[in-house]
Amino acid sequence: MSQKSLSRLLRLLTAVVAAAMTVMAAVLVRYGRGLCLERGQEQLFVPCLIFFFLTLIAAACALILAWRIFASIGRDQSFTRDNARRLRTISWLACGDTMAYLLALPLLALVTRVQPFTVLVLLSIVFAGLCFTVACSCLSHLVQKAADLRQEQELTI
Repeated sequence: MSQKSLSRLLRLLTAVVAAAMTVMAAVLVRYGRGLCLERGQEQLFVPCLIFFFLTLIAAACALILAWRIFASIGRDQSFTRDNARRLRTISWLACGDTMAYLLALPLLALVTRVQPFTVLVLLSIVFAGLCFTVACSCLSHLVQKAADLRQEQELTI
């Protein structure tokens, strides 16, 4: 597979993930509103909605950075300092989202009775976010090292 076709495929995947995020966000907002109304906790809907959209914005920013990384792959610029920086930023965004969901659990428990399923979902999000954070951080480090080696090689030629 050529770099350009790999880049197109990765960008297509990014667009599909963005579309899926949009649909899931709409479904979750509707479900959350119904759940709050059903339980008589309408006052929790707006703060939860704000929290959800802030974490969604971080995920959207990560997708934009991923799109830029994938575009640079198509231009045969995979191992650059810019891509290492983008991966590092994605790692920090994922870390922020992970910490937000980790802190959301005790805060949610303070204001309402938390269902076991909710705890399971939030802990699953935290685990997945932690794994993604570490993976992006490691990739950032490796891409930075490869960019340094590439620059060093260009200087010796």
